[in-house]
Amino acid sequence: MFFSPGFVPLLFRNNGLISFQKLRHVYLRQQDGDVLSASASIASSLSVGDLKAADRTGYLLPDPDDRIANGRPIIGMLGRDILPGGAIVELDIPGRRITFSIPQIGCPSSSHSPPTRSISMQQEVLLVPVQINGQLVQAVLDPDLPVSVLPSNMANTVGLSSADLAKDKSVVTKFGKSVLGRRHHVKTLDVGDVRLQNFAFDVEDDVQYAMLGLNFFDLGQAVFDFSDQRFSFTQTTKVLPSATSLHFDQTKVAYVSINQ
Repeated sequence: MFFSPGFVPLLFRNNGLISFQKLRHVYLRQQDGDVLSASASIASSLSVGDLKAADRTGYLLPDPDDRIANGRPIIGMLGRDILPGGAIVELDIPGRRITFSIPQIGCPSSSHSPPTRSISMQQEVLLVPVQINGQLVQAVLDPDLPVSVLPSNMANTVGLSSADLAKDKSVVTKFGKSVLGRRHHVKTLDVGDVRLQNFAFDVEDDVQYAMLGLNFFDLGQAVFDFSDQRFSFTQTTKVLPSATSLHFDQTKVAYVSINQ
């Protein structure tokens, strides 16, 4: 299963011989306002790492998956509902490792990452303050998004003109659905005390927030502290890995309201 701290619910997909029962019909209202028909469901004895096996409730999406990773079928997405309350998630994509921890009473909420300045994080949509070309904006943290995204109506705020964007190549981003945009490399992106230069954003009309995607998280260790609602990032590499098409491709279901 995919995992992203940017998701809240558990989302299931049937794949081959692995199937999930349909308990009741629900509608998932997606981030863009569209409504997706789905079913409440349950995964029996689901465990992740040291998290104790238990029956986990979630939602079965209508489209099955036929993809395989490391010889195993892909059956959906794990969101924050899998985590105990107040968990700390360390996402180390260059190191190919995810760590879940629970701070003990009387102990500081820290992870194995090197010390770095943390920034406030709104927990529901993981919104954090960042600076693009020196201009302060809010950005959503979304590790499953293949590339970072900037709304067209925010481009002028960060110093990008229509003439600048006209020089950029057209790209199509898979963001729930395929969206046409322009890929622009901003001069600087500041997240906490980390500064990235010549950082790529897809500038698009069909998004509400700036979003930091996989091309950001590929560069280091990210710590999501849900106990204190803080986020920190430590850059550990300057080299992006080869692009992959292996994404959940249902990003717009990340934030849902349920109509039963």
